[in-house]
Amino acid sequence: MKRNKIYYYLGAAVAALALAACSDEINTESPVVKDNGQAVSVVVSDHGFDNANPVTRANDTNEETIEDNKTVMTTEFVAGDAIGVFAINSETNIVVNDNYINLKLTKQADGTWKPQSGKEFLYYQGVDYFAYYPYKAGLTMDDVDRTTHTAEGFFHDYIAAFTPNEDQSTKANYTASDLMVGQGSLVGTECQFQMKHVMGLMVIQVPMVNWTYKDANDETNIYNVKEVYTIDESNKAVYQIDKGEPYYRYIVRPNASELLTGKTIPNYDDGKFNVFSISHTGVDGGYYKKYVVDNATVTDEERTFKPGDVYYMDGTITDAKVSYKTVVGFVAYCGKDEVTLDNDPNETVHKQWHGIVVAAPFSKPINSYTITSTPLAMNTDNLNTNGLCFGDITMVGSYPTPSSDSQTFINTLDLSFADLGGLWKTRFVWNYRSGKYWSTGSGGRVWGDFDGIKSLKSKTKPLSELCETSNYYVPTYGDVIQFYGPKGVGGGDLTSLKEDFASKWTSTSSYTITTDNAKTIATNFRQALTKAGISMSDGAIVLSQYDKIYFATTYPSTTGLYYYRWSQGSTTNKAHWCCINF
Repeated sequence: MKRNKIYYYLGAAVAALALAACSDEINTESPVVKDNGQAVSVVVSDHGFDNANPVTRANDTNEETIEDNKTVMTTEFVAGDAIGVFAINSETNIVVNDNYINLKLTKQADGTWKPQSGKEFLYYQGVDYFAYYPYKAGLTMDDVDRTTHTAEGFFHDYIAAFTPNEDQSTKANYTASDLMVGQGSLVGTECQFQMKHVMGLMVIQVPMVNWTYKDANDETNIYNVKEVYTIDESNKAVYQIDKGEPYYRYIVRPNASELLTGKTIPNYDDGKFNVFSISHTGVDGGYYKKYVVDNATVTDEERTFKPGDVYYMDGTITDAKVSYKTVVGFVAYCGKDEVTLDNDPNETVHKQWHGIVVAAPFSKPINSYTITSTPLAMNTDNLNTNGLCFGDITMVGSYPTPSSDSQTFINTLDLSFADLGGLWKTRFVWNYRSGKYWSTGSGGRVWGDFDGIKSLKSKTKPLSELCETSNYYVPTYGDVIQFYGPKGVGGGDLTSLKEDFASKWTSTSSYTITTDNAKTIATNFRQALTKAGISMSDGAIVLSQYDKIYFATTYPSTTGLYYYRWSQGSTTNKAHWCCINF
C-alpha cells in the first residue's frame, strides 16, 4: 500500500436542506383536553446533513443514504437524548406559562419523549412551539427572540453564540456539538418537531488495512486486527463513528475554516509515517463536506510477529516503535500452546490465545494488603484450593479455612516451573475472593486485600472492536520462566535455566544467575523493555508462593537473572509486571 506521499482530497457539496425524515414516534390514546390544551404525543425527527452531489451509491457504514438523488448523513435520536421546548402565543409573543420556558423532554427506552418530573406537555391552538437539541439547563427567555416565528429566528442569538466542542472524540461530546432547532406542528394527535442542523459537518474517509499477523515460527498461529489512518487529537479530536472503521466526523460552525492533520499507517519495519492535512473552507449550517484521503483504499496485508515486537493499544504490532502510538508493552511469548491457554477450571470454554504481552508496570504493590476482621467463606468459590490462588493451586481434600493447615504450597522448583495460571488465577481473585487473600505471616494468619491485583481490573485494555485480548493479569513464576525460554523474548535454554535455579531454590533468599545462558536471557529481555519504552525500575514482582510464608520472584538485572524470596507481609518499591494475552 502507499505510504510515501502526503495527500488530501476535498469532496464538497451544498444543497437545500430537506425536512422529510424518519422519526421517533409516540402513540397515545384519544385526544384529551385539559386547561384548553390537548394531550398529544410528541414526534421528533431529523433529516440529517445534506450533500447535493448526485450519487449512485451511498456508503452504509458511514450512515449515508440516498434520498432524492442526494447523499444524506442521517442522525438518530436514542434513549437519553433530550430537547428543550419553548411555547409562545403566536400573536402576542407572550409565553404560555412558566412550564414552557426550556421544558425538557427526554427520549425513553420505549421511544416516548417524557417531560421532566412534575411537568406536562399540552398542545394549545394559536401557540408556536420551538425546540432545540441538545438540551441545556438554564436557558431563559433572555436567550431567545420571541418576536420571530421561525425556529432559526427564535434561537438566533443562541445559535450565534454556540460553539461546538473541540474534543468530539466521544459520542456524548459529538452530539453535544450538533445543535439542531425545529418548530412544532399539530398533525392529528401528534406534535411533530422536524429538526434542522444549524452547524456544519466535516466527514473524513481514510484508508484501512486488514492485517493478518502470522507467528514467525508458526504460520498457523494467526492474529487479525484492523488499522486506519489517524486524525491528530492534540487540539481538535474528531469522532470516529465505529472504532476501527475508516470514518470520522467533526462538527464545525457554519462557514468556518478548519485545519485537521493526521498520520498515515506507519511502515512497520522502521516505524516511519507520513502526515496529511485537510483544509476545510466552510459550509452552511445543515450541510456537510466529505474529504477522502488517499482514495480511502481498503487492503488486506500480512506480516509476521515475534517475541520482542512492540504491541499497541490499537492491537497492532511492529518491529520498530512508532512514536505516535500508545504502547501496551512488548510481545514476550508466541505460540498457541499450553502457555497461552486460558485453562480456567471454573470455565467450560477454555480460550486459546496467540501470544502474551508484558505490559507497562503498574505502581500499586501487589503484596500490600489491608487486614480485615472477617474472612470470606472459602467454600463459595467452587474450587478446593488454597487461599492465595497464586503459585501451585493444589487440590486438597477439604475446604481450607484461616484456622486450617491443609494447604499445599509450591515448595519445589518443578511445581513453580509448571505453574502457568496467571491469567485465570488473577480472574479467580477478582471473581471468587473479591480481591482478598489469606496466608501465614510473621504475625500469624492474616486476611486482607490484594491491592495490586484489584487495581488491574480497571486498567484500560485495547479496544475489543479492533482486536481481541484478555484482561490484564499478574503472571505466575511459571509464566515468566516461559518468557525466558526459546519461544519467549529471552530465547534461552530452559533446561540449563532450571539447573541454575535448582541449587539455591530453597536455601538462599536472593542471588543472581550469571551464566552465559542467563546473561543472554537478561540482555534480550531488557532490550525489549527499552525498545517498547518501558521502565521496570529495579525489577518486577512475580507472584509464586514458595511456602506458607514466602513468595518467589525473578527478573532480568544488568548482570543476569535475579532471584529473590520475600515474605507475604513485606512491601517493596519494585515495579510490578502485568500481562495481557492477544
